Amino acid sequence: MSTAPFPAPGSERIRFADEIRVLMTRRRLTQGDLATVLGVGQSEISKRLRGTVPFRFDEIVELARYFDVSIGSLFGEDSTRRPDGPDGGGQAASRGVNKR
Repeated sequence: MSTAPFPAPGSERIRFADEIRVLMTRRRLTQGDLATVLGVGQSEISKRLRGTVPFRFDEIVELARYFDVSIGSLFGEDSTRRPDGPDGGGQAASRGVNKR
């Protein structure tokens, strides 16, 4: 019987950190800038970006808000913009607007 391989421990942290690095590069932000956004020290950002310390949930939420992306996109999902509408988006689609 074969088993499906599991990701290496911490690999999700690294993927997440890579997404954050891409967003930081696009905005030309330093680790110090990101530390200011999250209210932590630069060394804490360094640890998180190396994957040795996980980002806290409140930090993930703040990063999504700051970069104006969905939380899912920070974990590698396709959507890069936050969905519009308080229900997670799709209000117009769910009401049949623009459907013919």
